[in-house]
Amino acid sequence: MPRYPGWVVKLGGSLGDSPWLASWLSALAQPGARCIVVPGGGRFADAVRGAQEGWNLSEDAAHAMALLAMAQYGLALQSRAPGVVLAAGLEALEQGEHTAPRLWLPTLADQHALDADQLPRDWSLSSDSLALWLANRLQADALLLVKPFDHPGIRDCTPGQLREFASRGVLDACFPRLTPSCPVHVLAARDGPHDLAFLDSSPPPRGR
Repeated sequence: MPRYPGWVVKLGGSLGDSPWLASWLSALAQPGARCIVVPGGGRFADAVRGAQEGWNLSEDAAHAMALLAMAQYGLALQSRAPGVVLAAGLEALEQGEHTAPRLWLPTLADQHALDADQLPRDWSLSSDSLALWLANRLQADALLLVKPFDHPGIRDCTPGQLREFASRGVLDACFPRLTPSCPVHVLAARDGPHDLAFLDSSPPPRGR
C-alpha cells in the first residue's frame, strides 16, 4: 500500500479504567486526526490468560484468542469515540481512505501477514509489538505508545531506551527484536495528547 501519512497510536488495555482515557479518545476522534489506533487487550486478554492456564490451551490457540481480545477492546474504545472508523482486518485498513482516524480490529485472517514476518505466537508479543509491526508495514510517520506509568515518557526513543523499557516490562519482550522504521514515542497517558503532530495537517517531525 502507499505510505501512510500519519501516526500509529497504541492505546493499551490497562488504560481502560484510566481517568486520562477520555481525553485521548476525544483527541483521536477529531476529524483531522491523522492516526490509526491499535487497541490493547485489557481485561479481555486477561480472560484469555486465565482460560489458557485453566484449560491448558496451546500457545497457538491463546495467541489467536488474544488477537480477538484486541478486537473486543477496540470495539469498546470505538463505542466511546464514534468519530474513529473501524477497520476490521489488515486488508480493510490498508485499502481504506486516509480521510478519518481509524481503529484496527485484528482478525484471524491477519495471522498470515504476521506469520510471513515471523512474529512469535506467544505472550512475548503483545499489542506493543503489533503496533510497531503495523507502523513499519504501513510506513507510518511515527509510532506512539500511550502508557499508564507515572514517570515522564520519552519522545523519539533510542534503541537503548526501547530495550530498557522492555526490560522493565513497560514494553513487551518481542519489541526490541523489531527494528523501527519511524520515530517511536513512549508517553505517559497523564501527559495528554495536546501537542502531538497527528492532531493537525502538518508533517510530524522525524528524529532519525
